[in-house]
This record gives sequence, structure tokens and C-alpha cells, in this order.
Amino acid sequence: MINTNNDKDRYERKFLVENTSLTCLKNIRFLLPLDLHEIYSDRLVNSIYYDTENLLLAKNSIEGNSSRFKIRLRYYGDINSFESPLLEIKYKNGEIGNKYKISLKKEDIINKNFNVNELLEKNMLPYQFVNILSFLRPKVFISYKRNYYITTSDKFRLTFDSNINFKIINRNKIIFGIRDYPQIRYSNKIIELKYLKENEIQANQIEKKLP
Repeated sequence: MINTNNDKDRYERKFLVENTSLTCLKNIRFLLPLDLHEIYSDRLVNSIYYDTENLLLAKNSIEGNSSRFKIRLRYYGDINSFESPLLEIKYKNGEIGNKYKISLKKEDIINKNFNVNELLEKNMLPYQFVNILSFLRPKVFISYKRNYYITTSDKFRLTFDSNINFKIINRNKIIFGIRDYPQIRYSNKIIELKYLKENEIQANQIEKKLP
């Protein structure tokens, strides 16, 4: 089953937080011109990112190409659980983004050895993503704790990511033993601000207050 986000023309701005003593957005709410409250309990977010052998998708993102996308397998909770996995194709035109979400079965993922080209039916996807599928391989695993916030007006959503860990995936290994991969810890945190295009002026005021 494939779904797209209901939010159109959505901006997603990321902010790197180097203050390691900051543990959640509650610590800086007094700085923001917002009435924030949590919308979900914090949870562990796990993602396997796919790319070509020469890391074409990563390079497009780093270079800021106007049209770019990334493909990841996402699930929540215990690292080795793979419960309710989603394949997400997140794309941007300029600074505006949206994404496709495709529900997959854990058993199918394992049986196909995480090969997205074999997991997806081509008619499920927009044509611009189909041609690259056969060149994609799992490249990196990322895990972090995420806290979720929203403003009372529902205009702005913020997430706070901490305990960020990376693991480089060796294509010759079985990915299901993800806990066995060497781990790289990232000491900084990330705040992400999400809002619709129509709220950009107010968002600029919020961004000035973020660390």
C-alpha cells in the first residue's frame, strides 16, 4: 500500500545543536515564541538508507540539487525487531518536500535480503524513481531517540533527535543482525522545524530563536 503525505508545500528545516547538555525541547521552550506540547511519547527511530555504489543520492543532497530524493526503510522500537516497516521515498523540489510511504512485510524484507528492487512493484511508484531502484543498495543504518512537539495552533511541528548512532552496512553481511555492526556515535542533537509554505514568515521568527 502506498500513501503520500497530506501536507503539501511543506518545509522541513534542520538545526544542529552542539550543546550536549540539552536533552529535550522543554529546556529551550522559554526562548521560543511558541506554545509547545508533546504529541507522542519519545521513541527510537531506526532507518536503513539506500544509495547507489557511488552514493549518487547523498551527493545530490550535499550539493543541494534542486530536485533530489532519498530512500529509506524505517521502523520504530527495538533495533532488531523490524516491526511494521515502511519504505519511504522522501523527495524535494527546491526547499519544499513531501514523501511516499509504502507498507512492507518484515518476512518479505528478510527473504529478499533487503533488496528494494525485488520488494516493490514498479507500478506502485512514480516513474522518476523506478529506473534507479535496481542500482540501490543498503548503505547506512541510523538510530536515534526522537521527541515530538506541536504548537497549540497546529501550524508548526518540531522534533528533537538525540542519542544518534550510525552503522555502515557491509553489503556482504546479512542486515538482520544490525546490532552486530560497528557503531559510530554522534554527540550532537538535531532539531527539525516543519511547517507549510503559508507560515514561512512566522517560521523565520522562530528560526532566529533556535540554538
